[in-house]
Amino acid sequence: MSETYAARLQSIAQAVPEEPCVLALVPTIAESHAAGLASDLAQAIARGRKGHTLLFSLESGRARLDHEIGVEGGMGLTDVMEGRVPLARAAASGRARGFIYVPAGRAPRDGTRLVRSAAWRSLVESAVDRRGTVLVFAPREVLEAAHGSADEPPARFEGVVWLGLPPSPPPALPWPILGSVPLPGGGPPSPDREAGGAPARPPIPGPAGSARPAVSDAPPLVGAGRRRPRGARERRRRGWLPAALLIAILAAVALVAVALLRGESGEPFLPQNDSLWRTPVRPDSSAP
Repeated sequence: MSETYAARLQSIAQAVPEEPCVLALVPTIAESHAAGLASDLAQAIARGRKGHTLLFSLESGRARLDHEIGVEGGMGLTDVMEGRVPLARAAASGRARGFIYVPAGRAPRDGTRLVRSAAWRSLVESAVDRRGTVLVFAPREVLEAAHGSADEPPARFEGVVWLGLPPSPPPALPWPILGSVPLPGGGPPSPDREAGGAPARPPIPGPAGSARPAVSDAPPLVGAGRRRPRGARERRRRGWLPAALLIAILAAVALVAVALLRGESGEPFLPQNDSLWRTPVRPDSSAP
């Protein structure tokens, strides 16, 4: 993670109100790219917060955020909203991430209608009342639906964060804009660039009708004329193998020890005595 990207995440995290609140994380780029930004930002926000930090996905179709976090095809927000499971069963938590993720699930409901439903308002208010910070991965159409109408107030948000560059011209919103998180490097990787970032060079063709491979224009390797004898190189390589294997074993043992120590300490992410996580939300009969 580049220093500039990490600094931008930290700047947004510091702009979040200190009190429990609800924030909309709105993609302005492809949702497959924005999902990674949402996960990184949720971790940055959770590090400096008291109480739970929850990340919800209000995607209606294929849930890119579910794929990013690795919880595709299971229980999700739809099951919670319809009262089939409590939040604790649908949520995916882990100390490595630092936040609780509630996936869209295998059969997500229409996010534009869900964000206006009574069940969603009840869930959000319950989380905030319990000192939780609620982050909502909300595509642009969901944010537009959250504006409300003459007959209903806007959905509760204390701020909006753009995942990608800010839209131009900026839309008129009833909520404050906390900032934007562009992709590291300023944009998605170009398909015509190599992994190292340098433009890919086209291959140099060989003579017409020749089966010989193309001749490379790369400069000769330094010291290519003074290669070690094959036997000496083999003996030297075999000498490094035991040392590399020992280092790998010690590293694995250290990782296991750290995982065990972490597992024995710290409070659980979903307290068993908290009714918000254990009790299913009352089904919303007004929503589909």
